[in-house]
Amino acid sequence: MLRHGVTTAEVKSGYGLDAATELRLLNLAARLGAEGPVEIVPTFLGAHAIAPEFPRREDAARAYVDSVIEEQFAAGSRAGHRNVM
Repeated sequence: MLRHGVTTAEVKSGYGLDAATELRLLNLAARLGAEGPVEIVPTFLGAHAIAPEFPRREDAARAYVDSVIEEQFAAGSRAGHRNVM
């Protein structure tokens, strides 16, 4: 990437669909950024897909958004990921 002039890359999470997996993805992105010459900016991108257990619920959209905010977003923020906020 550096040979092509790239010095910063944004890495989005949001594919885990639960707090534990999102934290793992954000932590991995942060660790990669600390290791390499390219700055990695991890960004939480929750709620772009609905976890498989939610569509069966009558309140699926609201319940999943609540989960993203109250569990995933909050866990990333508590873990110190600045781009989660």
